Amino acid sequence: MIGKSNNIPNPLSIKSLVIGPVGNRIFKYKPPLIGCQSCSGLRQYPFLQMCKGTFALCAGAICTPSLNSPGNYICKCITLNGCNVATPVDYNGKKINCQSLQSQGNVVYSTYSSYNILKRNFSSVVVSGNGNWTTVGCMGAKCINNGDGTSNCFCGGQIAKPGEKILLWLQGTPEEKQQQLKNIVSGQMVTSNASAGWVPIQSSIKDCFYNDRLTK
Repeated sequence: MIGKSNNIPNPLSIKSLVIGPVGNRIFKYKPPLIGCQSCSGLRQYPFLQMCKGTFALCAGAICTPSLNSPGNYICKCITLNGCNVATPVDYNGKKINCQSLQSQGNVVYSTYSSYNILKRNFSSVVVSGNGNWTTVGCMGAKCINNGDGTSNCFCGGQIAKPGEKILLWLQGTPEEKQQQLKNIVSGQMVTSNASAGWVPIQSSIKDCFYNDRLTK
């Protein structure tokens, strides 16, 4: 997932956007439920792990190039505590589990929470890469908890290859989301994203959070 960071000169035409099957809004937000239990909704994705503890949520986070490690990025993520979803490997391919993702001092790790995505009124779009803008992946990344509700996460970046489908998270008013989208695909802004293959997976995660009482 780590690639060389390049200058990104040419914007991607907004006309080439592909809206995911979930539409502009991932799912309708529902109030939180109590508890953090096993997740039957993810049986078709046994590689995902349901964890609990302090974590960093990096979906849509703004990222800047790492001065000490070309091709990597520092992303300003949200620090949360509660149930979260993790993959079995980090962005370097290193195996991880819920125990290894537990916070230690000011060190936390980046995972995922659909509950908190919905609570913050994110929208998602699937965008086609063209080799001229950067996508950053933070799942499993090591982060420093700033103590103010944010964490700085060390994430891997790569150029979005031509035809590659990338899932972007956007936040704010409709006008702000459209401007974010333009900034990302023109290379003026770099954010933490995911593969478009995450779209059906996050649907099952949503079911876990609401049907199986897996919440904050």
